[in-house]
Amino acid sequence: MDFEGKYTINQVCESFPTTAEAVSKQTGSFSLNWRPHSLWRLRYFFKPDFTRLARNNALIYNNEQRQIEANLYPASGSLFGLVYKSGQNYNVDKDDYPNYCVKESGQDSHGVLYTLKLAPLSIMSLELNYLLEQAASETLVATQEPWIYEPGYLQNQQFDLIVRTSLSESFSLDSRYTYQKNDQGSSEALSNVVDTKNHTALLKLNWRFNSQLTFYLAGSYSRLTDYLLSQVTYTLAPGAGLIYRFGDQLRIDFDYTYTKSFSGSETAKNNYDLKTKYALSEFVDFIFQLQQEVGLKPAYRLIDLTANLEIKL
Repeated sequence: MDFEGKYTINQVCESFPTTAEAVSKQTGSFSLNWRPHSLWRLRYFFKPDFTRLARNNALIYNNEQRQIEANLYPASGSLFGLVYKSGQNYNVDKDDYPNYCVKESGQDSHGVLYTLKLAPLSIMSLELNYLLEQAASETLVATQEPWIYEPGYLQNQQFDLIVRTSLSESFSLDSRYTYQKNDQGSSEALSNVVDTKNHTALLKLNWRFNSQLTFYLAGSYSRLTDYLLSQVTYTLAPGAGLIYRFGDQLRIDFDYTYTKSFSGSETAKNNYDLKTKYALSEFVDFIFQLQQEVGLKPAYRLIDLTANLEIKL
């Protein structure tokens, strides 16, 4: 069993619409890892983040996250995992001077992820994931008594099936199927804001040319149904890319994807993504990324360039 944690308290002056207030911002991160048996691994994670008003100790902001993980290894090459997450957050109305006790917005959320990994053959591995996320929220819509809140609802269901196959020492084939159902509602109905269903299939062929260079071809097909708009969108996305490695010092990734969608009208675009990671030292990495999106129908061009240093402590 091992435990890690850190906690930070900052006293600052924060601007409110009416006045400036002294506040205490407190954040923490705690994790507990426990392996009671060679077949079991458990982990608990807690992350508080809140702000208190100094003059009356009122809680004006809160964002609390909890996570429980359990992994079972019943046999060699197999794993069953469960991850449960919960969160609570809210903000107060900063126009509620001087007490700041009226809640402006809040949300309670929870989700569970089930994972099953199997390796029935030495050349094949299977992974199944099922995710269910739900959240209930409320937002202040009347700023005078009696306070009136608009409720909200969110639910996301997702199922993934992933199959990885090694065809030879140089070639491997990855396939993936994803089903996703998204619902978002208000006080009127549970799915009157968002009501969509998406099926996606992906196939990727990898060619390991040598120890430094890998090429791949990929293609995906998706069918998105929007029940509110009574609209179905079909998307095809073939692509290709390469990965170059020079030991642990340099890695270059290049990816190209052509995407074409049909939904009454037709849209098409090209995406280029170049990412370079260079190890300046044992503790410092330089990361450069260039992304370009070129629209064909309609015509447009977007370019995103980023560069940063990653320091490992």
